[in-house]
Amino acid sequence: MPKLPYHLLPFLCIKLRCSDVRLNSVLFANRSAAHRRLGNVRSAFKDCFFARRFDSENLKAIRRGAECLLELGEAAKCIAWIETKANEGGTISPKAQMDEQLEKMRNKAEAMRAEEDRDARRERATEILKRRRNTKLIEALRTRGVRLCPPVDEPDELCQHLQISFGPLERHLMVRLVEEGTKSARLIWPLLLQYPEKGQTDFLSECAEDIPLAEAFEEVFSSPAHWDSQHQFRPDNVRFFVALSGADERERIREIFPEKHSLRVVLQWPDVCVAMGLPVIQVYTRQHLEQNELKASGGEKDIFRFGKG
Repeated sequence: MPKLPYHLLPFLCIKLRCSDVRLNSVLFANRSAAHRRLGNVRSAFKDCFFARRFDSENLKAIRRGAECLLELGEAAKCIAWIETKANEGGTISPKAQMDEQLEKMRNKAEAMRAEEDRDARRERATEILKRRRNTKLIEALRTRGVRLCPPVDEPDELCQHLQISFGPLERHLMVRLVEEGTKSARLIWPLLLQYPEKGQTDFLSECAEDIPLAEAFEEVFSSPAHWDSQHQFRPDNVRFFVALSGADERERIREIFPEKHSLRVVLQWPDVCVAMGLPVIQVYTRQHLEQNELKASGGEKDIFRFGKG
């Protein structure tokens, strides 16, 4: 018969259900040591618990149980493990009270708990500030008449619906409210420029709502993009539009005049919706618009459709 490895003996012996409580305590304590050696920290603590139930004087089990709880980051439970009753009706043994190792672990657990409490207070304060900031942002959007798609009314849902991930580093961007003094505040938006005829985009991470869009576009159109070899997308050769929502199957677009329109003005237009927190402006060359028969939509000012009708 092959010889059983020493560290597996406690696993076998416990199954024999010995009637000697002290021996049972030793067996559970030994199995806890084996579990810990194997990296099963929770199982190790569980065995320390039973070892202590069988013998409240088993100092090895008490020490190892405290070590396991510290390793698991359970500071409060570690302190309670060291301080509280070993089992119903009993108290912690005098040996444990005098043990220097336990005292060191208790001090470490108390320091860990103090750090956890401090972090929890900071997290609560951060959440309160975040909620207040989001409440102000929702109110600012509502005051300006910005239509979000889908609608957002709860501060806790704001990041879920408005935060976008951008770039290979997964930068998280979202519209934010910048307060300047007691009365002045403005929104800073991320903004996407679409070039449908080329299947390309440009992304502006920050676009202030109150400046003319021509100013926001200066850097984008200062030099041609790598896909614009003929430099067709120049300020004097393009027109800007925003898509309008509606029940009509054919998309309607409204023209933007960057020299006189700001993003705030554009987002206040009827039927303009901001999907998932990202305003989108379409850019077309004049040649493309002529070739695709851009038509006025039912006599509405600056509103167009592509195609006949």
